[in-house]
Amino acid sequence: MNSVEKINLNNAADTPIVRDLKGLLNCFTASDLRYALEMIKGKKFGKISKKKLVMMLYEMLTNVNELNFLISQLVDNELKLLQRIVLNNGVLQDNGVSIEDYHILYMFGIVFLFRRGNKFYISMPTDVYEVMKDINIDDFIGDVKENTKIYEMYLAMIRLYGVITIDDLINAYNFYYGEVDRSKVTMLLSWHRIDRHMVIIDNGRYYVTNILEDDEFGDVRDKIIERQKEIPCKRLSLEELLKYSDFDYFDDNIVPDDFRKYLKKKNVSDKKVDSLLFSICNHYKLGHEYVATTFEMLINNGIDIKEDELQMVLNYLISIYNNTRLWINHGWTPIELRDEMVNENI
Repeated sequence: MNSVEKINLNNAADTPIVRDLKGLLNCFTASDLRYALEMIKGKKFGKISKKKLVMMLYEMLTNVNELNFLISQLVDNELKLLQRIVLNNGVLQDNGVSIEDYHILYMFGIVFLFRRGNKFYISMPTDVYEVMKDINIDDFIGDVKENTKIYEMYLAMIRLYGVITIDDLINAYNFYYGEVDRSKVTMLLSWHRIDRHMVIIDNGRYYVTNILEDDEFGDVRDKIIERQKEIPCKRLSLEELLKYSDFDYFDDNIVPDDFRKYLKKKNVSDKKVDSLLFSICNHYKLGHEYVATTFEMLINNGIDIKEDELQMVLNYLISIYNNTRLWINHGWTPIELRDEMVNENI
């Protein structure tokens, strides 16, 4: 059983099998219900009884216009999953569905999760399915295509730059794709998808890569923000930028081939090599890690570095650092910043 299957089965383990929507919504806490309403409506709700919250969501999720609106806010993987469920009469058995795909649909009560033995099911409450089966999902492909472009660009930018604002995202979208409605971007980011992290600093909203949300890295985050105010962001080609939307992506072209060969000679598997290099690059992106500290990472992974190898390994690590796009450099590598921006007095 792979990790996705384990997560899905664990998530579904304690979920009651409730086919009617009111029954399902009553399984959520008042806080969860209020949270879902606030995301959909884009406004705060005061202290409302759980019974009233259930009714408000019930009326929304059984209203064709409201469901049309919710579908128009989905991204590509979510819409495809919704199509699969509808075409399969409202119930889908697939252990391998990613939590990113069903997270939003589940959070709003459009689907619920359950299990039978080691099989994972995603199902619509009957009330929702009766409305949903009469909606032509193909009508939303255009909206979802634009949503997906915005969301993938958002993921790529926070992983490339570490910290962005909504203005950064809108400016980048306008640069690559053309004008976009600000309210559309704001609504899309207000939905708490898995990778979305927002912090408020000096009354400003910053979207940050997940590690920078941790209070432990608060000082690092502040330094990155202050530094970025002085440096224009490094603008990559759209193709190169979007590679960063993949969480596991790092530019392995910056890694000296001889360093890979060195690690393999130490009996490190290809998978372990990639994992190590990914970790090293991410450490450097934080901007507060010295190159020498990665020696400890190598040693902790069972790599025995001989005394006469120290300088050679250090040279490899310095080369990786100098060619890594650092958050504190607003996406510039140290070499680029030295060579390309020296005339800007930065």
